[in-house]
Amino acid sequence: MRRCMEPRYVPYLRTRYHRSCNAYFPRFSVITRLFAFIVCFIAFISSAAVKFYKALENAGSEKAIRLVNECIDNSIMSASAKYPADGFLQLERTNKGGVASIKTSAIYINNYTAYVCNNINEEISKKQNRRIEISIQEITGRSFLIPHGLSIPIKVEPVGTATVKPESVFECNEMDKTVHRLNMKVNIRIKILFPLLYKEEEITRDILISEIIVV
Repeated sequence: MRRCMEPRYVPYLRTRYHRSCNAYFPRFSVITRLFAFIVCFIAFISSAAVKFYKALENAGSEKAIRLVNECIDNSIMSASAKYPADGFLQLERTNKGGVASIKTSAIYINNYTAYVCNNINEEISKKQNRRIEISIQEITGRSFLIPHGLSIPIKVEPVGTATVKPESVFECNEMDKTVHRLNMKVNIRIKILFPLLYKEEEITRDILISEIIVV
């Protein structure tokens, strides 16, 4: 036995190697760190995606509402050119020039309202297939390291039809003069089509059509 333990025989001896339990700890630590990194990375991507889509919704809603307001303004201007403001009231005066009676022309107002309503619906229907481009720079608010020309398209579709309700009122101003005001309350619902999702918006506007001092 002593002979076998001599240095020249040591490389040929069979030895049984026992791995210590502590040797597995570095491998477990690496796996744990990798798993934690993957979880944090997924959470970061999810949070960034939520913020990006929220910014996209805000930018898309702003552009869609601006487009609808342009349709409403164009319809009001077109109606005002066809129906002058002096036709909403019928005044009967005395021989001395005073006002004997004041009447609102219901037929004239109804025709004006119907024209505005139909015109708004036609304007929006024409533009529902129009693609509105939202640039990535506009969504993120940053132009650094973002190529120009990258954009996300959205579309606007009407939900139902627009409603226009007239409101004719007589008021007294600070100089004790009677003033006739005609307001139009416009209400319309639209659907904004984003990639992978959509959002509905309701737009309500009170528009002053005419203001006439009677006396």
